[in-house]
Amino acid sequence: MTAAIIDINDIELGCFHGDQQVATPGFALLTSDGILTGEPALRRTWLEPQLAFSRFWRNLDLSPLPVSSRFARHHADLAYAHLLQVHREAGQPASVVFVVPGSFSDEQLGILLGLGNALPFDVSGMVDSAIASSAEIGPGSYIHIDVQLHQIVLTEVSVNKHVERGSVVILKEAGLQSCVDAWVRHIAKQYIDQYRYDPQHTADCEQQLHDRLPAWIETLYRHTEIPIELDTAQGTLRLTLNPDDLLHTIQNQRQVLLTGIHKMAGAGARIICSHRVRQVYGPEFPMIGAGIAEVITVEEDTLVSNCLSNLDIISDTDVEANGDINFVTQLPANNRTIASPGQPEARSGAGIVTHVLIEGRACVIDDRLVITIGSDGLICGAKPASADKQLAVIKLDNRVALEAGSENIDTSARLDDLQPGDEISVGPFKMQLIEVC
Repeated sequence: MTAAIIDINDIELGCFHGDQQVATPGFALLTSDGILTGEPALRRTWLEPQLAFSRFWRNLDLSPLPVSSRFARHHADLAYAHLLQVHREAGQPASVVFVVPGSFSDEQLGILLGLGNALPFDVSGMVDSAIASSAEIGPGSYIHIDVQLHQIVLTEVSVNKHVERGSVVILKEAGLQSCVDAWVRHIAKQYIDQYRYDPQHTADCEQQLHDRLPAWIETLYRHTEIPIELDTAQGTLRLTLNPDDLLHTIQNQRQVLLTGIHKMAGAGARIICSHRVRQVYGPEFPMIGAGIAEVITVEEDTLVSNCLSNLDIISDTDVEANGDINFVTQLPANNRTIASPGQPEARSGAGIVTHVLIEGRACVIDDRLVITIGSDGLICGAKPASADKQLAVIKLDNRVALEAGSENIDTSARLDDLQPGDEISVGPFKMQLIEVC
């Protein structure tokens, strides 16, 4: 049977083996009987915090744990137990391919291979997760974003005939758990303000809050507001949550991500998001504009299919030499652009925008045309007053994009691939994109 794919991410360690799919969170708990991992450990983490661990994948190493146990000496032992659980629940595949984030050091890659050698399966290959996600993206330079439990990983990806990994930047303490902590504090404050009850003051209620939070967040990102409740010693206490408050609560984490993108790519960044990014930071984040020219979301089944279609390359080991497993950071590019949800496939055959038409005046774009939003209308290239805002039309390779920031934009056009004839409303003012031959 084909090798199973194990996606190493501590939000959910995923294993894909034929029709079997397993996803288990990166939590571990030491007990008198052994090591609990995944969901059973998560559901006891705030009941027994001194015996709970959630950083063993991020800090995969051989340093002693802060508590003694005959079942685990270090983080690598916890990772071993987690992999063993996933392997068992996925039907015990004979061989696996590890999909590994760019945040792993060489030492951590070595530890992971050592764990694989000790586990009851063969490791047939390792591939970088950003590269595996991007094998069907169209040519160009991108920033791949993936979120983990305790950090965000930004990876430069270059696509031409091959998909190649560039530099990797780690944004620490801005991952899912940071957002969870902020959401829990916000909800606890709501309970204190309304009921004078703090759900974080009892371990049972704090665990209950953490258990119910993921479903609340998933529902909130699809609705305007939802009722929630907690069972307490005072009875069942109810609140209403709305998504705007929850998004505002994690504004710092969202800003960390945006700042990291801008520092790494500058203006006109083209972004590839793992499926986890918008699950954590909101269904419309990050958005085109404010320096971001294109956003492509890659679902997990695409990552898995890319691994399976390139299995001969990923599994290519130099057996005659020493049998070492290569860490693959380059794959052939299929160059089939994946459109983000709500975005059309890239257009071809149309003309190239050269000018912006505003109230009968055609303004040439050159490389970048700054447009000031004044009180009386849109002005090309004017120096803004202190209260004025700006947007920009920029050229990127063979296309033209709009940097709109948070301005009130109304258009059916694709902002990362503007075409002649596209019309854009900015508040009460209008402009049109044209080609002057």
